[in-house]
Amino acid sequence: GTLRSWLREHPQEGETAIRALIDDEAELAEGVDRFGGLIGDGAAYRGARLSLASTILLGHLGTDAAPYRVSAVEAYYRMLEVEPPGDDASEGAQYAAFLGLLDDVLAELARRDVHLLDRVDVQSVLWVLVHAPVDDLSADDRRTLKEWRGGELPADDAMSEASEDSWRVARLRQVATAWT
Repeated sequence: GTLRSWLREHPQEGETAIRALIDDEAELAEGVDRFGGLIGDGAAYRGARLSLASTILLGHLGTDAAPYRVSAVEAYYRMLEVEPPGDDASEGAQYAAFLGLLDDVLAELARRDVHLLDRVDVQSVLWVLVHAPVDDLSADDRRTLKEWRGGELPADDAMSEASEDSWRVARLRQVATAWT
């Protein structure tokens, strides 16, 4: 890919970009913006830079960060009926807003007596709610989740392992039921 090639050809700039991203003295959004600016458009498009930044931050910050994938995050905003940041928002502002969304979901679920662990747990549950096949759910749970997803069901079996994992299915039922 383009980013991988750029990093091979520009190892010093890549290191500088990563150091800017994980600078504990800087605000998170500022670090993400500096990382994106140092990588630049020639190495990766906006969504790829933000996805890479989130992965690096996950390694650096642990569960204070969360993986960011543009299509998944757009689906979370849509499902939760929350207005996403505008197209003019910086990458750092987009990521900070996403983490804020996860914090809001965590707090709302706790208010409804559904206790998730952290941002990564919330992101994982949201990902499952967006992508998991519904074959293991009862007809009522299936209908509830389908309505919550906006009538869409996954076309592929991308989450077959998760659907076989009873813990995730139980968590899926608990969250979907609590949110409706």
